[in-house]
Amino acid sequence: MTNVYGPRDFDRVIPTFIEKSAKNENLIVYGEEKLMDFIYISDVVEAFIKALNANETNLTLNIGSGVGTKILELAKLIRDMVGGHGEIIIKEARKGEVERFVSDIKKAREVLKWEPKTALKDGIKELLSCHS
Repeated sequence: MTNVYGPRDFDRVIPTFIEKSAKNENLIVYGEEKLMDFIYISDVVEAFIKALNANETNLTLNIGSGVGTKILELAKLIRDMVGGHGEIIIKEARKGEVERFVSDIKKAREVLKWEPKTALKDGIKELLSCHS
């Protein structure tokens, strides 16, 4: 499942890492190799609007960034952007969690002429400006 993030998001990995980094707390990463797809909410909204206006019925599309980001790299990025000083602690992956997911957005690109516009770093920068 793609991870949608943006303003008013809470209790998920990106807002949790931001909050903990701002408090100089440690960030816990479950599974060193865990790789996920993150997409900013405005990109999702744009895709939904394009889908509503498409001349297609019963459309099934994957909406995501199409880019995989390791949770460990996400933790480092957020900690550095926030200026936090907590450690990143790697723990064993939790059972039952998806270990790797990157959306295949080829069909959304073709049918909707849609492309996600917000890079992960830019989306986090936007979130940080909302928290200031």
